[in-house]
Amino acid sequence: MSGMGFLDWFMRVTDPKTWGKAALNAPRKVGRALNPKKLLRRRGRGSGGMFGGGKRGRRGMGRGGSMGMSRGDMRRERRLDRRDRKRDARDRKKERELAQRGVSKSSGGDTKRKKHGLIFHRYDDEGFNKRGYNREGFDKNGFDLDGFDKDGFNKKGLDRAGFNVDGFDSEGFNRKGRDKDGFNHEGFNRRGFDRDGFDKHGRDKFGFDKRGLDVNGLDRDGFDKQGRDRAGYDRDGFDKTGRDSDGFDRDGFNVMGFNRDGFDKRGFDRSGRTAAGFDKWGFDRNGLDEHGLDARGFDGSGFDKDGFDKDGFDRRGFDKDGFNRRGLDSRGIDRYGGNSTAPEHTHVSEGVQGLADGTVVKVTADGVRMFENGAWGTFHTASSRTSQEVFNSLRRVPEEERLVPAETAKKFAKDTNTCLMCGKPLSDDMSVRRGYGPSCATRVGNVRAAG
Repeated sequence: MSGMGFLDWFMRVTDPKTWGKAALNAPRKVGRALNPKKLLRRRGRGSGGMFGGGKRGRRGMGRGGSMGMSRGDMRRERRLDRRDRKRDARDRKKERELAQRGVSKSSGGDTKRKKHGLIFHRYDDEGFNKRGYNREGFDKNGFDLDGFDKDGFNKKGLDRAGFNVDGFDSEGFNRKGRDKDGFNHEGFNRRGFDRDGFDKHGRDKFGFDKRGLDVNGLDRDGFDKQGRDRAGYDRDGFDKTGRDSDGFDRDGFNVMGFNRDGFDKRGFDRSGRTAAGFDKWGFDRNGLDEHGLDARGFDGSGFDKDGFDKDGFDRRGFDKDGFNRRGLDSRGIDRYGGNSTAPEHTHVSEGVQGLADGTVVKVTADGVRMFENGAWGTFHTASSRTSQEVFNSLRRVPEEERLVPAETAKKFAKDTNTCLMCGKPLSDDMSVRRGYGPSCATRVGNVRAAG
């Protein structure tokens, strides 16, 4: 057999048209298809040469031939393929007929082609041959001759290369030799660090060893084993003498005894004054203490800490009893309850009272509050002009005639459910209907008129 004939034979054997189908469907054809004498036989004008083809054919391809196959070989292969297809079609048709009639293959429904329990190309009723493999080459458990299933995995879940579905072998490493976390057999990842973050030299990515020191013996904060940095200062910023870079000790004072703000331990600066500007006696540059008083106890305006001058009067001109230099209080009442400027010398008492024009006011020691639009409104101090006018109006009317209009009291009680005169809530039904209680009835105008 020459070299050219061997190459032609090899290409003929590896042709899927003649080898693959024959090996699966017709075992009897395998021997004929692989017969070297059959394959090297040349017929017709297409034979000859490494690539077939005769002297009248094209170079490399014989006339009527294909890669060294003669016309007779091609016809014979096509004829065998047609016969196989027809036989497969008959088998499928027979199976459908048996299924329609309800006859099992092993019950004698087809004894004509049954032999040794195998029918239809020597496969039993379940579709397995003598070795226990089906037409696809798998046994009843789904494994082929090599012990692998359709997906290419064996009973242990490993493929032919020894890897599972996730791509890892029995030791947990993938095809690149790394585990699920990316570490190789030596325990280092792709960047060269182990699981603790150290390289083969025992240092992390910042250059520190397991003790936390770099190549110079300094930790991550820049301090050595004694706790000092390169300049000789400890973690608090002090050197061996106990002073920082600015010359201050741990208490914050320099060698002169002053802190960073310029004050000594007693709180005085170089001129002998505190931060507020007071000397050691407690007076500022103007001679006043922290209360603004001089050494005699008076401020710059001549008043003491209680707000009275040397004559005993405050800034408004009233003494400690509330009377001015004329002997009158803020309402203009003298010490005996009268007003020398009013002709009747009538006393003004505190409480809710009514003026002659129907206006309701509430008189207190601090001033007067006006009743406006159904509610208590603006408050006027006792020294205001409005309060003085109210006081003068009340003095012109006797106290028993300073009555509150009944309609005003009733309307206020209806809106707020409280008495206008005393401000207490009304609980009695009669008091709710009238708008005031029995104790305040004498202070209402129409009650007095009705009596």
